[in-house]
Amino acid sequence: MFKSQKTFLYLLTNFLTKKTIHSFYFYLNQYRPVLIKSDLLKQFFEALLVLLVYHIFLYLMLIPIVFVIHFIWKWLKRLLFIGVVLSLLFVFLYKYVMVPFTPLMISRSISHLWDGKMPRLKKSWVALDDMSDAMPLAALCAEDGNFLKHHGFDFEAMKKAYEYNKKHADKRPVKGGSTISQQVAKNVFLWQGRNYLRKGLEVYFTFLIETIWSKHRIMEVYLNVIEMGDGIYGAEAASQSYYNKSCRKLNRGEAALIAACFPNPRKYTPLTPNKRIFAKQQKILKLMSYYNKIQW
Repeated sequence: MFKSQKTFLYLLTNFLTKKTIHSFYFYLNQYRPVLIKSDLLKQFFEALLVLLVYHIFLYLMLIPIVFVIHFIWKWLKRLLFIGVVLSLLFVFLYKYVMVPFTPLMISRSISHLWDGKMPRLKKSWVALDDMSDAMPLAALCAEDGNFLKHHGFDFEAMKKAYEYNKKHADKRPVKGGSTISQQVAKNVFLWQGRNYLRKGLEVYFTFLIETIWSKHRIMEVYLNVIEMGDGIYGAEAASQSYYNKSCRKLNRGEAALIAACFPNPRKYTPLTPNKRIFAKQQKILKLMSYYNKIQW
């Protein structure tokens, strides 16, 4: 864009002058054989005047449009710069500091208030090394078997999810192909929903945390912030709510049952699991036996 209004006006005037002169010579050369007649000469200059007024009016109409575009673009660049700086700041901060709350926690609390209920928020941060080894292993087996191999995106899982949803278009909810890294990006930094803007930002934040954080840190944040029940967030709160003990003492069956409810933790609960949840728990346990232990 133009550095100043004076520069823009100079360029516009210069362009207008050249355009008018060009038009003048065009008509002059076209009507030169008949300009010797005074009435045609009069009509020629009248037409030239109309042409000149038309160009002036046209470019005067363009001036405010150009300035509006210039103003919007200038502020968009500033907002983009501020957004990038803040996103990097928070990603670096959460590499070392526990995440105090997430947008989902806030929205769920507001929903409870809207429904006339008291907000329910159970959470307790626990370091990954202080959890039972079964909990991160169960989460990996349930949600993202290639967690340690990919760089934030499992394209094979996305392809399978796309083909499944295309084949079962009448089923709701749709099957997702999000990795644990993508779920962390969505839960910690973004709002819930399905639209292209949020998905684009999810890709951006996933790239940042995969670049700046370790896999160990991503799993630690994941198991401390994700929803594991109505108003229950994180493995420690889930373990205390469902089994009345710390997540440090969870066995493989209990961890697998909690992980089996991850896709819809407000609908399914380890306290009253149905056949579907039991079947998924058994599948997770088989995978846990195969992996045995996560090698960070």
